Amino acid sequence: MNAINILKKIVPLRLRKLRAKLLLHARLRGKLTRQLSFSGVESEIAPKPFAGKRVLVPIIETSHYQHQHLLALAKALQLRGAEVMVLVCGEVLDGCEIKSVRNEGDTDPCLSCRLHRKHTVPLYGLKTVTLADFISPSAPGQIREEATEQVMRGQSIQRHGIQLDQAVQDSVIRYYYGAVPANVPQVAKVRQNHSMSALLTAEVAYRIDQQWHPDIVLCNMSCYSAWEGFYKYYQVHGKRFRQVSLTQFNLNAVIFNQFELFGLGRRFSDYSKSRLQPVLSDDEKADLGQFMTARHAGNAPIFQSLGFFDSIQESAQKKLNVDSSKRNIFLFSNIYWDVGLSSQEGLYTDVVSWVTGTIDLLKDNANVHLYIKPHPGEVFDPSSSLKGVSQFIREKYPQLPNNITIIEPECKIKTYDLFPYIDLGVIFTGTLGLEMMLAEIPVVSTGATSHYGLGFAAEPNMVADYLALLLGEKEPPKYSRDDLELFAYFYFIRCSMPWTLTKQAYGDRFNGFAFNSLDDLLPGKDPLLDHLCDCVIDSSNTIPETWPT
Repeated sequence: MNAINILKKIVPLRLRKLRAKLLLHARLRGKLTRQLSFSGVESEIAPKPFAGKRVLVPIIETSHYQHQHLLALAKALQLRGAEVMVLVCGEVLDGCEIKSVRNEGDTDPCLSCRLHRKHTVPLYGLKTVTLADFISPSAPGQIREEATEQVMRGQSIQRHGIQLDQAVQDSVIRYYYGAVPANVPQVAKVRQNHSMSALLTAEVAYRIDQQWHPDIVLCNMSCYSAWEGFYKYYQVHGKRFRQVSLTQFNLNAVIFNQFELFGLGRRFSDYSKSRLQPVLSDDEKADLGQFMTARHAGNAPIFQSLGFFDSIQESAQKKLNVDSSKRNIFLFSNIYWDVGLSSQEGLYTDVVSWVTGTIDLLKDNANVHLYIKPHPGEVFDPSSSLKGVSQFIREKYPQLPNNITIIEPECKIKTYDLFPYIDLGVIFTGTLGLEMMLAEIPVVSTGATSHYGLGFAAEPNMVADYLALLLGEKEPPKYSRDDLELFAYFYFIRCSMPWTLTKQAYGDRFNGFAFNSLDDLLPGKDPLLDHLCDCVIDSSNTIPETWPT
C-alpha cells in the first residue's frame, strides 16, 4: 500500500476520533461532572440500608446509551451502602454486539466504548475493572484457539457447566441482522469470534465469583456472547442475576427481571396476591383502555417514532380482499434474530421454522387462507433486518401457494385494522396474542409467552394438536374476562416501572440526567428509585409491580 492510500485510511480515522472526543467533552462530560457531584453534605448522614452487599455490574460495552442509566442506578446502590464493581470489556473480546456486518470496514469499532470508558465512566466514582484484570495476558489467545478448535470440530461451546451454543448462534445471526451468508468460512470466522467471547466472559464470571463473590449481578442484558455467560452462571449459582431492561410499551419506563415474565407466572401470582381486590377497579380499567386505544389507533409512541403505520390508510379489506367464506388465519411473526428470542422456543425451535412449518401444514387446504404479517421492525426499526421472514418464505416457496398471503411491512397496514377479519390469531411469542384475546379473538401461541400456562391461549406441544387448532377441529381454552384483563393490566401497565433518572428510557438521546446532583439519588428522595433499588438488592421480598404511584 503506497503512502497516499495509507493517508486516506489514517486521516479520516483521526478526524473521526477527534470529532467524537470533542463532542463528548462539549456535550456531555461537563454536565455529568456537575450531576455526579454532591451539592451539600447530605451524603454523610444518609442511611446505608445495603451496607455489606456486593454488586457486580457487567456493562461490558459502553457505547449504548443504557450503560449510562445502569451506572446511575449502580451509583444509587453505592449511596445506599452497597459495594459496587463495574466490569467493562477493555477491548479484549473478538465478538461483541458493537461489531457487525454493517461496520466490518471500520478499523476502530471500539472507539465509542473507549471514549466513554476513559472520559465518562470514571465520573461515577465506582470501582471499574476490565475483563483482562481477571485473566492472564495469554488467556485470550488460548481461549481463541480453543474456540477455533471447537467450531472446526462442531463441538458444543461450554464453560464451567454453562452451555453457550445458543448465545453464540444468536450472536452470529445478529451480526448479520438475519442475512447469514452461505459462505461457510466467512460465517465460521464470526462464529469463532463469538465463541471466544462467550468462553472468555463465562470464565471471567467464574473467576470473579471465586475472588469477590458478588451478592448481586446487575445488568441490562441476559443474552448474546458477551453477557449470557454472566446470566447463566449467576442464575445457576444462587439466582443472583438482576436485569433492568427497556420496554416499547412505555418509553419512560423499565422492566425488572424480564426473564422472569415468560413461562413462569410467579410474578403475576405475587402481584395478584398483593392486590386488595381480584378484579380491576374502574380507574385501572380506564388506564388499560387508554393504553389499548392508543395502540389500536396507531398512536403508541413507539409506533409513531418508528413510522410503523400510515396515518391515512386504505382499508385492510380493500388491500387484502379477505374472503369471509374461508377460515382466515393471521400469523404475526417476530424479528427472528431479536434479543433472546431463541430462549422462548416451544413447539418450534425458531421463528423461521415455525412460519414455514405452518405454511406446510396449510398450503394445500383450499378452505383456509393464511395471512402472514412480518414484524414492521424488520424494515422500520433503526436496526432493521438485512434479511426478513418474507425472504425466508420466498426462498422456500418461489411461487407462493394460492392460499398464502404475505402482508409486507411496507404496506404499513395497522395490525389492529386486521382484527375484524381474523378467525384465528397465531403467534410465536410477544404480546399481540394478549391484545387479540382482549379483542375476543382466539389465539394459538407456539413459543413461551408472558401469559404461558395461564389458560388464555391454546399452547400445543404437538404438531397434530397445532394443526387441529388451525383447522378449527379443536377449540382454544375458555377463560374469565376479568382474569384476562387483570393480567393485561399487570403486563402492559404495572410491569413498566416508571424511570425517573433520564427524560426518556427507551430511545434516549442521552445528554445527561434528569437529576441535578447526587443528592437527588439519596434514599428517600425518589420513591420510585428507592423501589427499584429494593428490587435489585432484596428481590425475594419486593414485588416489582407494586411500585409507588
